[in-house]
Amino acid sequence: MRRCIFVRLMVCLAFFFDGTANAVQEERLAAEFSDTIYPYFASEFKFGSFAGSANKKIHYAVKAAVREKAVIVFVTGRTEYFIKYAELLYDLKDRGFSFFIYDHRGQGSSDRILADPQKGHVVDFQNYVDDLKIFVDSIVTPQTDAPVFIVSHSMGGTISYQYVREHPERLKGLVLCAPMFSINTAPVPGVLADFVVKSMIFVGADERYIFGGGPYDPDKQFAGNDLTHSKVRFELNKRMILMFPQVALGSPTFGWLSQAFSAMDSSLNGDSHPENLPPILILSGTEDSVVTFAPQKKLCDSQASCRLQRISGARHELLMEKDEIRDTVIGLIMKFVEARFDESS
Repeated sequence: MRRCIFVRLMVCLAFFFDGTANAVQEERLAAEFSDTIYPYFASEFKFGSFAGSANKKIHYAVKAAVREKAVIVFVTGRTEYFIKYAELLYDLKDRGFSFFIYDHRGQGSSDRILADPQKGHVVDFQNYVDDLKIFVDSIVTPQTDAPVFIVSHSMGGTISYQYVREHPERLKGLVLCAPMFSINTAPVPGVLADFVVKSMIFVGADERYIFGGGPYDPDKQFAGNDLTHSKVRFELNKRMILMFPQVALGSPTFGWLSQAFSAMDSSLNGDSHPENLPPILILSGTEDSVVTFAPQKKLCDSQASCRLQRISGARHELLMEKDEIRDTVIGLIMKFVEARFDESS
């Protein structure tokens, strides 16, 4: 009887503290990033590169767990870089995961596509998918035989879904945070935006910034941003780009946007929708104005293995949000992952 009560107590404690017990809170984050988080990331992770699709050099970071329960591969969003996730990787360091994260082609520390490194460009969206496949096959798989999960954000969600659709047997589970299955083009209607992009591609302007776009703006202010409610994390991101100016990236090109439109349409309406996909968790902020919700629901409804969770009050960058939102998101991801690696043990 006493053992039963103890087990129930442990389950309750696990529920309340799942994923967030080690999370650094906003009031301490600025100091702890310098004193603890970044030194941990720089000293504990191993860094390397591999030849991606079309021989582009892709940089990555890896941390093997001492008692490995599972592997998490992080697939980041457009403009992002792996150092941006140092806080999250620090928060999860005692959970028994090995971590693998890389910078997409054209951003972060990986090879840029155009002579102007500030332009966010890709020749073919499939290059992103092929890079992920090469990363899993040549870097992740040789180092582990533990269950593999992908946790992705925004553009990384499109890439990850395309990957798992092509290779459904590779993963134990897939988490899509604010996945990019439709970009919010308001106030311009989506049909008109697509027409304009196609027209610009037709006249050979694929390497031009989109209208209103330009290089990274270091003076962008927190007020009015559409990414996060956390001023601390917004400012920390700017600080990291000052520390590592080579990771700065500006607006996308018409070529990138054209490829993104095609990839999003393929994700929602493509012919290949295997029935044996691994479990999928989609997390979507109710205040996300960067990507739209309806296509996320449409995709999830098409997959028996998918669960969709709205995150009240959250903007686009769920893992860079204010503490109460971020803690909720981390907790949901941890419960999803840990339930499935327990099935494998």
